[in-house]
Amino acid sequence: MRSGLNDYFCALQDAKSWMGLSDLCRVHRNAVPHERTIRRWHRKLGDSLVVTPVFAVEGFGLTHLHAFLISPMDGWESFPYAVESAWVTTDGLSEVLYLHCVVPIEQLTVVKRKLREFARDCQVVPSDTGWERCVAGGKPILPSFNVGGVAREGLLQNSPLVVPATFEAWGRTLSLDGVWRRMKDRLGSSMRDYFPSQRYYATNGKLHVKNAFEVLSREGLFRQFAVRPSLDNSIEAFAVMDHACIDKFLGAASADCFKIAVHPGSDGCLLRVAGSPRLFDSLLNCERRLFWVNRSATKAAGFPVRFAYESLFCPGSGEWLLPEESR
Repeated sequence: MRSGLNDYFCALQDAKSWMGLSDLCRVHRNAVPHERTIRRWHRKLGDSLVVTPVFAVEGFGLTHLHAFLISPMDGWESFPYAVESAWVTTDGLSEVLYLHCVVPIEQLTVVKRKLREFARDCQVVPSDTGWERCVAGGKPILPSFNVGGVAREGLLQNSPLVVPATFEAWGRTLSLDGVWRRMKDRLGSSMRDYFPSQRYYATNGKLHVKNAFEVLSREGLFRQFAVRPSLDNSIEAFAVMDHACIDKFLGAASADCFKIAVHPGSDGCLLRVAGSPRLFDSLLNCERRLFWVNRSATKAAGFPVRFAYESLFCPGSGEWLLPEESR
């Protein structure tokens, strides 16, 4: 990976608050290439380079569940809590569906039961909001974020727009205006319900999105910008393990790994690593259950899942609902 591109990735992952590209280049003007160069990279790479803001959803009263579903039933694409999906395998033959879900804490028991009803067998790994690091040689240094965040009192009641702004931007490279257009297409006439005490700018909505992201930064909920390059001849894997095993795992993987994502939980940790084809050999002897990402099947599936906030969240009260309660 070229050094200038890696410098840009590191600046994104080290950002302390949400900011646009112009501000990022200004803050890191001695460490990253010129803004025009970066914009040219994005135009050239297109959908193969995803840069997306990550916010600690614990501040919304939410938490994460990572589910590995063996022989999933039809209809999983419409699971309202899912934010990401991938097809993975443990042995090169079996098909396992990975679903990354975001769940209101008070609904955890219900959602876990629903996930297990979707498949012949299911492994569910709870976690807090994770973080990632690009590896530029050697073992990655991971930040020591506090796990187990708490809901910010009054946030969703006073600023309900943070919910659609967060989830429409999830996993995508979008401008502020692009996020706003997705929100308007999704919410239609109910968009005004998200402005309890603000003036509504229908034609310049990117100001509302920017304000929502700045609110989340002030609340300390911005985690980092996630960087997801799709590189040719790379492989990816998930590993579920105890916290005490992370150092040993990274020691085995780091030489052939160019990105590591860590999702810490109270009972263990989910790691997602991406690297060169040699990563396969490096991890074969790890005494952990590994799920290898089937990139071709995942790419063919596109982006089939989304967090259905319009049926799970009530902007008037700032409360989370079960899907059947919103009907």
